[in-house]
Amino acid sequence: MTETATVATSEGHDTHGHAAPTIEYHFDNQDLDFFDAEDVQAGRAIGKMLSSFFLYTVIAMSFVAYWTFRSL
Repeated sequence: MTETATVATSEGHDTHGHAAPTIEYHFDNQDLDFFDAEDVQAGRAIGKMLSSFFLYTVIAMSFVAYWTFRSL
């Protein structure tokens, strides 16, 4: 995971590398850990949802194939 930082410079300040700019992070480490845990949980939920859709599709396809070949 990459962190996003904002570089804050003041107007009128020499920005040609003479002074180090201050870096302000939008989220602290606790927030990033929370986001990471939530992403893992969401990924698992999406995986289960896609698996159940696939299983439903296989069952429906099997039923329709049986119905089609039975009627021939």
